[in-house]
Amino acid sequence: MNIRTLNTFAILRIIFLLLLAAVAESYMMGENRYWNKGRGYSGFGYATSEGILIDNPTDTLKYEYYKLGEASESLKLHFRTRNLHGSPSKKYPYYTGKRLMAKIGNPHWGFFLTGSQDTVIITAKGTEKLTALETMAALELTIYELSKKLKDQITLSEGLNPYDGDNQWDISVDAGLMHIRGGDRNMPMIYETEFDGEVTGFGFLTGWGGKLLVSDIDLQLPNLRFSDFEGFDTDSYNAYLSESEDDMEGYWSLFDRDIEESLIKLGGDYRFACIKDGDNYVFLYLEGAGVNSSKWLPGQPKIILTPSPFSDIFEVEWIDAMKESMDSDIKAQRGEGDTLLIQFPYQNSKIRLRRVSPSTTATSATGASTSKASSEAASSETSATA
Repeated sequence: MNIRTLNTFAILRIIFLLLLAAVAESYMMGENRYWNKGRGYSGFGYATSEGILIDNPTDTLKYEYYKLGEASESLKLHFRTRNLHGSPSKKYPYYTGKRLMAKIGNPHWGFFLTGSQDTVIITAKGTEKLTALETMAALELTIYELSKKLKDQITLSEGLNPYDGDNQWDISVDAGLMHIRGGDRNMPMIYETEFDGEVTGFGFLTGWGGKLLVSDIDLQLPNLRFSDFEGFDTDSYNAYLSESEDDMEGYWSLFDRDIEESLIKLGGDYRFACIKDGDNYVFLYLEGAGVNSSKWLPGQPKIILTPSPFSDIFEVEWIDAMKESMDSDIKAQRGEGDTLLIQFPYQNSKIRLRRVSPSTTATSATGASTSKASSEAASSETSATA
């Protein structure tokens, strides 16, 4: 059975699902949810020191699949891709079933989510977009929703590397919706669709003649101890934190900040309780929200720190005032005097948190007051509200 064209929907569905069924059990893994050059890519079939390298000299799909230990109603997945066979001026060899060599330009590559009721496959290839004035390099994305037998296509000429450059991607599933964000620097929303049922796994693929490198994979599942927290018992947390010997666990508040307000505004003078969860640290919101304050309840995660290969430096997921995830190369580093520096490189901004005693009230950070941040953020259309 030949799948030389990705527009043959029924064939793509049958072959893809048969392949997944054949190897799914081979790729069940444990609790490691973050892979990079320092931590390695152990457990992936095409792992190298630089990432997952999927080199496909055949005339069928080739892919890497990660099966979740348990199906999940929600998921956040971040990763980087580099299309190594993406030069627009080259054609790349592959071999047919009869071992005859053929060549192809701009071979497909992609990624996918599998689910209990749905499977969504996104394929990409470099192309050109014609306008009235010019021809622009572009990335063509084709989205296949297999259970619904739906197919959609979008062509993006800005914000993405269309051929052989790096791109980063955020895939999220929550409340029955799947969101795809991507870009070479910033990651605007690209596509939204319904996703029925629970997520069971994810993966990456190349078409015939393709060669794809996937790196810096960050998988977040809703299994944090406090992700479904519906209340906050101050006495219980005080008792727990008073016994903790971890110098990160405790109460933290904003200390100072250096903000480029045309790019980002703080949504309040926040105060947090930091709790360790596995290898990560979760900063739970306590008080201080000035923007969207009615939606922020004590005990909800606001900041998630994931260890990096370097001591006292963390990758950061920051949940902004509107409860959208911000994680584009945000870093945190321990400082002197029980402080934590968080840097937002794309917004040219940084803040410092300071560890405080349980009885300390929320400390107003130097710089703009909470009321200024709130009123300006509400009227701003160009800056994020953290």
